[in-house]
Amino acid sequence: MHVASDTNQWPNHTAAKRERITLDRLLSSGSAIGSLSPPAHYGPHPDQIYEVIGDPGHPIVLLLHGGFFRPRIDRTHLRPLACALSRHGWRVVLAEYRRIPSCPLVSVEDLRCLELHLRSIGLGPSRVIGHSAGGMLALLRTLSPTFDSLPPVEVVALAAVSDAVRAATDLLGCGAIQAWIGGEPQERPLMYAKIDPAQLVCSGRRVAARTFLVHGRYDCTVPYEYSESLLRMTQRSALYSDTAPNNHCCFLIVEGNHFDLVDPYRVEVMKLICGV
Repeated sequence: MHVASDTNQWPNHTAAKRERITLDRLLSSGSAIGSLSPPAHYGPHPDQIYEVIGDPGHPIVLLLHGGFFRPRIDRTHLRPLACALSRHGWRVVLAEYRRIPSCPLVSVEDLRCLELHLRSIGLGPSRVIGHSAGGMLALLRTLSPTFDSLPPVEVVALAAVSDAVRAATDLLGCGAIQAWIGGEPQERPLMYAKIDPAQLVCSGRRVAARTFLVHGRYDCTVPYEYSESLLRMTQRSALYSDTAPNNHCCFLIVEGNHFDLVDPYRVEVMKLICGV
């Protein structure tokens, strides 16, 4: 599906500059906003915290930031999006999680522990939205056996790193995936198999609920072909189930770049995220 925009097309050599400008603005806005609520803990580590914004009666969405799992990049730049989602009828849980080089499973385990905690206090999400590396975690929420004991939730994966092996080969983030996983695919094949959405799909794992792959056409951080390719994998793997018609995967492309997808000033993107 193509989403129209009033944004003019731009050549690839300017896309990185545009992404940097957007990210800097989101970081500045997020810092000015400050914590959305007193940070609450779901574990003992300083990064096992979350913030909440939105009316208690609204449906709950869990929001996961990206940053290629680098420890220095946190949730600050997603605060503007969290505020915007709360104005559009959501109660938003903006999560932090551990990002430890060579220990990828702690990030996945944090997502499971956070959701167990949220459900125990009446904040169980009906939707998970993740951007970039957070989009990869969102996909694992619906594909990984780690989450089989939890109720299914809708997933919106924005510019997701949906293929870890390809990301390593392409040197996304200057080798960020190798740093997070702790080696190349041939060095840690079992670990890649556990946390790579593409490999999970190819192994026959089914999405647990509706899953939306949203990507910017001019994304030069995680090219849109990653989402396009994952959709083709789901189709080849017969991921669709006749007995569960709501369990399907959809690919939506936006005229924008990597950070446009989390920019609340992009009205057409906000309509898309809130409307899927």
